[in-house]
Amino acid sequence: MGWRPWLQPIATSWLLRSDTAGHTSIPPESVKLNLRTRIADRVVLLPSTDEIEPGTQQRVELQAGPYGRIEAFVHAEQGLSETKPRLLVIKLPGTGGRAERSSQLPVNFLDEVHAEVWTWNPPGYGRSPGRASFANLPAAALDFFDAVVQRRRGEQTRVWVMGNSLGCASALYQASQRAVDGLILRNPPPLVQTIPHVALRHRAALLHPLVRPVARWISSGIPAEMDALETAPKCDMPAVFIQAECDTMVPPALQQLIRDAYAGEIRLVRWEGLEHHEMPEESQLEELGEAVGWLMEQCRLSLRESS
Repeated sequence: MGWRPWLQPIATSWLLRSDTAGHTSIPPESVKLNLRTRIADRVVLLPSTDEIEPGTQQRVELQAGPYGRIEAFVHAEQGLSETKPRLLVIKLPGTGGRAERSSQLPVNFLDEVHAEVWTWNPPGYGRSPGRASFANLPAAALDFFDAVVQRRRGEQTRVWVMGNSLGCASALYQASQRAVDGLILRNPPPLVQTIPHVALRHRAALLHPLVRPVARWISSGIPAEMDALETAPKCDMPAVFIQAECDTMVPPALQQLIRDAYAGEIRLVRWEGLEHHEMPEESQLEELGEAVGWLMEQCRLSLRESS
């Protein structure tokens, strides 16, 4: 991540430009938040719009979100039939993730359950219109959740939300505002604390006194809805937390802050020897499978088909 402290006075001056009457057109406090959030967008979010092969997933365009459309890709072995799934999984990728690359996790552990996995491309990613920004993520995440649930939840359907890295912030916000039966969170970051950590981790200690206040200033632009330490205490559904034990981007100590704040029952899966983005080995996937089974029991999810 590259930090741009020199942007602050320039951008503030531009945003505070006067109208023809000589009055400031934007209140100073709004400008400060807007500027911090926009810089956070630049240094954290990694949107892409290139074409990616989605494999066996089905593309669905939902009429939802602040820009009118949200692109989603769906794993549905039985197709999107009139029969509603027994398990509906809403999946939220990380900062550079794309729905086209979404796997069948966690439903690959539940062969006999009629399940669907819906993964989104948030605004500015893939073919979802708009600008990638923390400012519109909260509303977009709720709109995506509502659109999928309204379309695919039946009377017996359980709803799980699964987030990876940055996607965990949106997942926790959804779970704090909507009826969710279970959560699966992989390497969740408390963003306000993680941004300064990432800014400092590869810089010489001599530069820390200069970089730290800039990073903290930028992190203060994260909306409260995207702050996992604000949303975790509002979530009481059972949750599986997956922690890469060698994660240097979101170290275990920072992930622990979220678990300490979480209000529901927790099952922790520790992936030894893995960094933030590294793929698990077969034995580690087996441990996750056991945790998914635990979540299934907690949600009273049987193998019975939904109708």
